[in-house]
Parts: sequence; structure tokens; C-alpha cells
Amino acid sequence: PPNNSNKLVEISGIDLNDEEMIKLDIHIINKTSVDWKNTMLASHERRVELEKIARKYEQNTGQYIRPINLIQVERTGKDQRASGMIHAEDVKEYLIKKCAIPEDHIAIKSSEKDDIEGINLLDPACPVRYIITKQALQEGWDCPFAYILTILTNPSSQLSITQLVGRILRQPFARKTKIKDLDESYVFCYKQKAVDLVKNIKTGLESEGLGDIAGRVTLDGGDDAGSQTLPEREIKYRDKFKKFSGKIYLPKFVIQQDDSWRDVNFEMDILGNVDWGLIDLKTLKDIELSKAKEFEQELVYGFSQNKEQLIEEHDRKTKKGTLEINEVFLTRHIIDIVPNPWIAYEIGSKALQMFFKKYDKEIVSSNFVYIIEEIKKALLQERDRLSEAVFRGLIKKGKLKFFLVVEKGGALPSRIKIRSNKRLVRNDNSEVQMSLFDYVPEENINELEKAVALYLDCLLYTSPSPRDS
Repeated sequence: PPNNSNKLVEISGIDLNDEEMIKLDIHIINKTSVDWKNTMLASHERRVELEKIARKYEQNTGQYIRPINLIQVERTGKDQRASGMIHAEDVKEYLIKKCAIPEDHIAIKSSEKDDIEGINLLDPACPVRYIITKQALQEGWDCPFAYILTILTNPSSQLSITQLVGRILRQPFARKTKIKDLDESYVFCYKQKAVDLVKNIKTGLESEGLGDIAGRVTLDGGDDAGSQTLPEREIKYRDKFKKFSGKIYLPKFVIQQDDSWRDVNFEMDILGNVDWGLIDLKTLKDIELSKAKEFEQELVYGFSQNKEQLIEEHDRKTKKGTLEINEVFLTRHIIDIVPNPWIAYEIGSKALQMFFKKYDKEIVSSNFVYIIEEIKKALLQERDRLSEAVFRGLIKKGKLKFFLVVEKGGALPSRIKIRSNKRLVRNDNSEVQMSLFDYVPEENINELEKAVALYLDCLLYTSPSPRDS
């Protein structure tokens, strides 16, 4: 309620917890990896662990619980998968191919696709264990079986964060199980620091209160929110680039084939010529598993007895792995790096043996997810090293060259229409100078594209007076 409201009833979060209506504490796990798949793997592992605990609970009490993992992605639209953002279909494909999750265990909830419509998620016959969404679950949706929230995006408002966390707070059957793992909730974050997420959640709870967590709804807005209300206008080439109208310059590497040249295919021409027998995994020898768990920090937050403070840190811990050691499971996660499954299996087995020489099976098992991440890092470095050697060898032999091809035919329009009120500018707020069009809408590019564009603009245009590059 607004300040100075005449409050008739006030129910605090502590009251809700005392009535066994919500899951507390909230565990926030931050992955340091730059790959979203590692965050997804960690949350998958936690869900597997919770289901094992839930099965034992059902055997002892007859009460059925099926832990569900809610996953927020950056894109869900059918035409948005190639945008460079994390798409719902990317996550679904990863779960099926890399984690061996049956397809009927995965549901997508979006404005275009609703796999959970009309489904009773509490029904023991329901197979759904993963629900992938972008924003559709922020409006008053909740399911008491939802235990894990995996945030693979960066929510743009505190309210949206509060609503997301609210999706996993409801306690099944409004009754505590008396089993700690099944009476708490879990948030895995990828693009945010755990401490920042805690701050945002705390601010959101303070401003909204858990008493009406599903009441007010504010949408983040999506990719084109508000843009349709802006007037449409036409932009054109910069004057100094008009001479390039109708032309596209395509830089490309080509490789010799008989008496002609064709485009280089990385998988076939470079990766296909890598001698995987030269893989060097010596960096794995320096990994100390006793310290590995420190890389994944888990902060435990719950309500403070001091209502003014609202929530406070209850505990800090490192996570113990629970996945069983499985060479096939490991192979699935490195086959994107080593394309031959037989060689990938052999390399994975060899890597595991390196750890078995130093540690017993229990320690290796408890660190299995971390080991997979480290093996992938080592293999990526080795793949790049060996690929570079193949690449340079082909150049030295004259079989690989760099061409600049001019394509004609007006493939690029000389004018385009946009709706935007936010122009891309440099860090000093000056306009970019080397873009083809004289106006670049900032909302049309992601952070990586923005960083590259500004770097190139500053690199190519260093004088205050306009000039051609």
C-alpha cells in the first residue's frame, strides 16, 4: 500500500512463513562461468537432487512432490532464435541433448506457445519438470512444485525480479515437510552477481511486501515495448558513405579445391584436420578438487526477526555435487568441442582417470559438475591451439587465402524506416561517426554488439573532423 494508507490488515512474510505457506530460506547460487550452459547444468543438478529427496519423502509419507525448475530466457519468439540471445529452444535442445531429459519433461510458456495450458502440474501423472519462459510467468502464476528459478537473463526492474522469485516461494500443500531441502527455494543466476541479486530481491520485497506478491503486475516490456507508439521516421546513408550504395563488401577466407577456390568451412577444413591425439590435458593436473567447490558460492537468505530489516543472511556454504560419474554424460557435454563421439569419450575417460589417481570416487563424484566445466575449459584451449596450427599451416602452404568480395545488386536498402527515441552514442555522449546509416537505434543491438560497434567507431574515427576511413 502507498505510504500513509489506512491499513486494515498487515500480514508480514514472517507470518506467512509461520503458517507454512512459503519456502524459506532462499538460496542464491551465482556461477562464475561465462557460459550459460554451466549455470543451466548446475540448476539441473540441483533439481535432480531435490527429486531424489522428494521420492524418499513420498515413500515415507505418501505425499507426492515433483520439483520443477523455472527457467527465464532472453527470447522465445519463433523468428528470434538467431539473434545471439539465449532462446527457449536453445535451452530445450541443451536439456534434451546434453542432460538426457525426455522432451515431455520440458514445457515452454510464452505468448506464442503454451505447453502447460490446461495441464494440472500437481498431478502425479504430469511429466513436466522444466518450464522455460521469458515473461509469461510473471503475472500471478505460481505452482507449489516450482522450487528452482534459473535466471539466464537480466531482469530490468526490481518488481520483475520480485515476481520471478515469487513464482517459487509457495510451499506445497501449505505444509512444511520438515525436510530442509524441500522447505526452501533456489535461485541460480547467470548474468548477475549474487550480491546484486540479493539487493534487488530485498528492495523488491521491501517495496511490494509478500502479502500481495502476485497482486500488482508490471511487465518489463519486451524487445519492442513502447516502440510502436513512437512516430516512424526514415533514415539514410551518411553522406560520406553514399558511394557504397548498392554494394556489399564481404571479407572471407577461401581454400583451394582443385583449380578453384571455395569458402572455408571451419568444421570440415580446420577442425576436421585437427590431430586430437595431440590434445594436452596437463592443466587438469593442477586442479585441486578440495578447493573446487569454492567457485560456486551459495548464499542463504531468510526473514529477519527484525521487521525493519526484512531479510538477512542466514548462512554461506559451498555446494556438494550429486550427479553420478557417467562417461556418457560427460561425452554429451564435450562433443560440441570434440566432434567425434568416440574420441570425445576416450578423452573424457582419460581426463577422469587423472582425477581418480589423486582422489577417491566419492570426492570425484561430489565435484563432477565442476570437473566437467574444467575439462571443457581445457579442451577449448587445446582445440583453439590445434586449430590455429592447422590454420597457419594451410596459409603457409598457400592453400588458404583471404579475399574481399564485392557483391552488387542493391541488397542493402539506401533508406530504412525506424521507430526509436534512443540513439547509440559513445561513452562521452558524442555521436558515432562510422555507422553506415546516420542514426543507429540503441535498442536494436545487444550489449556485445554495442561494445564492438563503439570500439570500432573509436578505432576508425579518431579525429574531431569527419573523414573517410
